[in-house]
Amino acid sequence: MRRYLISTLFLMLVIWLNAQIVSTSDPVIQGTPELTANPSNAYRHGDSGLLFIPTAYTLPKGMFQASTWAFVIYTLGYGVTDELQLNFSTVLPLKREALEGVTGSAKYRLFERNKLNVSSWVTLTPFLKVATAGFISSLDLKRIRLHAGIGLGIDFRESDYIDAWMAGWDFQVGPRRLLFSEFGFTTKTSWENNRIPWTLGMRLFREDFAWEVAWVGIMDPENDDTNWNSFPMIKATIAFD
Repeated sequence: MRRYLISTLFLMLVIWLNAQIVSTSDPVIQGTPELTANPSNAYRHGDSGLLFIPTAYTLPKGMFQASTWAFVIYTLGYGVTDELQLNFSTVLPLKREALEGVTGSAKYRLFERNKLNVSSWVTLTPFLKVATAGFISSLDLKRIRLHAGIGLGIDFRESDYIDAWMAGWDFQVGPRRLLFSEFGFTTKTSWENNRIPWTLGMRLFREDFAWEVAWVGIMDPENDDTNWNSFPMIKATIAFD
């Protein structure tokens, strides 16, 4: 019963946010160009990632971008150059146990040609003593964009390795809407099973911010019967110079 109630409230939230977007009189987002293969000239709020996984696109030089997941996890990004983006993530309120989630990351766009972009990324979570690095590619096919990446991490506390495979897509269904989905496959040698998260959602735009509403599923790596847990997620993003 509780799950049905959550699903109903989540659906009502999607409908309400969508209505707020549609109610705007101007059908085109001012100052936001059409999606192209050049992220520096065609960046839209949230383009540097889907709900969780990164894309190959980076913030334009001088742009700040702040995001929050369920108003618990917060990230601040900055475009140092058109190719280099830095991010800082934390959990608020910043209590002692929340320090374990403090993460710094950097993403650098290595390659950009025609409709293909390739970037490298590195993250460091100092209190957990975990570092990861990898590559992500994004292919722009006009209304649909495909993303795929691979990463390798080290847990220095347990001297253990983590590898991650990720893929996703987003589809432009209107000047103010994107549908998206993502899938991840993460393994760690000390886990009996693999952790497999997935999402399906919609990104809704306004002139200066974006909402993302999605349904998230994740497999518990310690559950022998590979039980899946699912829950709704909301993400808000605002960009400013």
